[in-house]
Amino acid sequence: MKPRLTREYLEKLKEDSYIVAKGLLPDKEIMERLNNWACIEIYDQSVAGELFGFLSSSKHPNYPLQVNVLSNNVATYDLDERNKLFSKKFRDAGTNEGMLASIIRTMNSIPEEEFYHIFNQTGMDHEFIGHGYDVLDRAKSSFWNTNPSIAILEQTALNTQLAMAEHRLNQPYWAETVEFIKLTNKFFLENSIKAYDAKPKVTLK
Repeated sequence: MKPRLTREYLEKLKEDSYIVAKGLLPDKEIMERLNNWACIEIYDQSVAGELFGFLSSSKHPNYPLQVNVLSNNVATYDLDERNKLFSKKFRDAGTNEGMLASIIRTMNSIPEEEFYHIFNQTGMDHEFIGHGYDVLDRAKSSFWNTNPSIAILEQTALNTQLAMAEHRLNQPYWAETVEFIKLTNKFFLENSIKAYDAKPKVTLK
């Protein structure tokens, strides 16, 4: 296993997510509010089905939202552990062997040290920006009352995650990351839906 995550490191990822998202998402007021409202928590408990972390409400009086990052998320696994985990999960989800081989090959084309950073960064993009921006956008409009399906919420976050990865295409190994996200979009959507009930939720007051 690799070193455990630190709050200082995760705060840097949060800052990078914020900088990238400011240039991509339309409502700057929501972006400022999100950056000020969301705190980071290193989550030492396991959550069934989760591979990186999740967004929830916070008990902290100054931060309504909380990005919970699993201390033992997939980025902390060594190569063999990660390949075994993903191979099992994708096979259990019905992924054919050809597609599985493409996914593993793409994932393993990213060096270990880079994968650790990129997986954590794109996970932060997904939870902090993908879900956080969507939550505040819906709270600001009548969409909050439409009770969107879990699938819509997760697909929205995945779309934002992909857009942010594409924004970094000029950086090393982000082209491979974009390919990985596209190859695994369906799996991660279904995986997030299955894991939904095991996670604390967001409730804005």
